[in-house]
Amino acid sequence: MHLIIFSFFFVFSFQSFAQSYSLESGSAIYEIKHLIKRVSGESNKLKGKIVCAETECEFLVAIPLNTFNSGDSNRDLNMQNIVEASKFPLTTAKGKFPSAYMMQERWELPVEIDFHGIKKKYHAQVINKKNFNTAVNLIIKLEEHHIDRPSLFGIQINDEVKIGFNLLWNRGS
Repeated sequence: MHLIIFSFFFVFSFQSFAQSYSLESGSAIYEIKHLIKRVSGESNKLKGKIVCAETECEFLVAIPLNTFNSGDSNRDLNMQNIVEASKFPLTTAKGKFPSAYMMQERWELPVEIDFHGIKKKYHAQVINKKNFNTAVNLIIKLEEHHIDRPSLFGIQINDEVKIGFNLLWNRGS
C-alpha cells in the first residue's frame, strides 16, 4: 500500500514539474555564399518538441531535406543530390539547456546537428520573442558533415552555411 501511494505521489509530482512545448509552426532558412552569388532556401515543414523538467529542458527539431525551396527547382534538386537527401532524409537539431533560459531574452544554446549522417556540436544564438516565439541562428560547416561543396565557375561555395530558425511553440501539459 505504501508503495502504491509513493508511486502515485511520484508520478503526479513529476508531472507538476514537467512542461512540454510542441512546435506549432516554424521555418528554417539556409544561406549559402559564393564569390559572386548568395542563395537561400526555406522549409516550413519542421517538427519539434521541448520537454522541461524542474531545472533542465530537452529539445528536438527535425526537418525533411526535400522540403527546402530556393525558388529554383533545378537548384533544389541539385542540393538534394549533393546532401544525399534520399539516403539521409532528415536533419535534426537536439540538445539540453537550463529551464531558467526559457525566461531570458537572449542566450547561447549548445546544439547537436545530425546532418548527412554525421553529428556535430555547434553553438546557436537564441532570441526569445513574445508568446513562445523564438529565433535561433547558427552556422554549420559543410566539410564537417562530409559534404562535397559544389562549385560555380570552378570556385567552390563557402564552407560555412548560415541557418536561421523562426519557431512558434505551443505550450502543452
